[in-house]
Amino acid sequence: MDTWHAPASFLQERWFHSTVDHRCNHNNVVAWQVEGPVAPAALVAAVRALAGRHETLRTSLHDHGDGVRQTIAPPGAVPVWQSDVSGSAQPERDLDKLIIEAAERSFLLTEAPLWHAGLVRLDESRHVLVLVVSHAVSDGWSMGVLFRDFSRLLQAVVTGADVWLPELAVQFGDYAAWERAAAEPRRISWWRERLPDPRPCFPGLPGYRRESAFRMDGRVFPASGTPARLAELARPHGGGLAAAVTAGVLATLSPYAGGEVVLGFLHANRDRPEMQPVVGPVFDYLPLVLTVSGTDSFAELVRRACEEQRAARGHRLPLGVLERAVGRQLFDVAVEFLPHSQVAPTRVAGLEVTPYPVPELTVRHSGDVSFAATVPLNYITSETPSALGGVVYGNALAVAPRTMGELGDTYARVLARASDDPAQRVCDMIAG
Repeated sequence: MDTWHAPASFLQERWFHSTVDHRCNHNNVVAWQVEGPVAPAALVAAVRALAGRHETLRTSLHDHGDGVRQTIAPPGAVPVWQSDVSGSAQPERDLDKLIIEAAERSFLLTEAPLWHAGLVRLDESRHVLVLVVSHAVSDGWSMGVLFRDFSRLLQAVVTGADVWLPELAVQFGDYAAWERAAAEPRRISWWRERLPDPRPCFPGLPGYRRESAFRMDGRVFPASGTPARLAELARPHGGGLAAAVTAGVLATLSPYAGGEVVLGFLHANRDRPEMQPVVGPVFDYLPLVLTVSGTDSFAELVRRACEEQRAARGHRLPLGVLERAVGRQLFDVAVEFLPHSQVAPTRVAGLEVTPYPVPELTVRHSGDVSFAATVPLNYITSETPSALGGVVYGNALAVAPRTMGELGDTYARVLARASDDPAQRVCDMIAG
């Protein structure tokens, strides 16, 4: 098998050009515990088979003059480091340190592979496989795909039996090629009429400015709100908790939005069955054009968010196609909602394979961080059974880190108050 090339996706191209020296430490991190008698060589062999199955695990990015392209290498050696903490008085603590150190390592986007794995021995019957994959070749959904495929491939290695995995109908390179060819004139016309003229998203936010340079920073906001109550607000309008999360961000930004704001709502983009087993950054953004004033109630914002999400989905096109059609970046704020989910443990030839809880990673930031975000400000909201929490992060040259923290605290306050009384006016909800 020879090296071959495919176009980069629109997001890959943007990330590549926003890097410093094409280095990136914005990574997806998972860990899987394998309990039972297993040779480390079997685990490494399963990882090697994983890289053979998914082309993104053999991909690098390069500027070819006419655009950024993916270079896909043939299957070969896999980067698996190994460590033994079984002799430690606190092996789990030492493992957590190793995971954090591994997660913060940067990748050079022009050199494959853009991932690495670590195998850590906790004791004679427990190993933990740590997988760190650059966001340039993966997304959150991809990590679940990798877990399922790894389990099946490990079974094949351990038992020596043929374990059937359906051949992938498409790889990420196929998706990127389709994405660049996707253009529907009627939908493009709809978006051109809907999107406002370019202007700063935050005309009233102190110190806000658009910057081509990037320095990542962020702040965790406290868990708050009651997911069940917030989801109930959206149900009569055909929406769900994601619409309430969008309304919360909209309310938080209302003092600075000038009456209208465009939010980029992140969606998995996995509607088509053939895309569901693909590893790669398949996710995309829906631009949501929303209006807000301090006299609006939170319930009213939820209704608007439901209607706008429905309209935008009905005219969906790849974000890169839309931005090229209108000739500009469409939004300065991204909203990402991570619903509560749990990867189920699985038994493999007498072994128990379960997700290992990754220690809470600090938001990585430094003056020379490569790409991190596609827009100046990002709200990532995660659902637990009892509350919503997450992080506000983005470009510290555009939005001061202290301001990010204040916007996160206000957002948490809005979610809490909306859970208690969604009829409150927005201006009262954001008041300290």
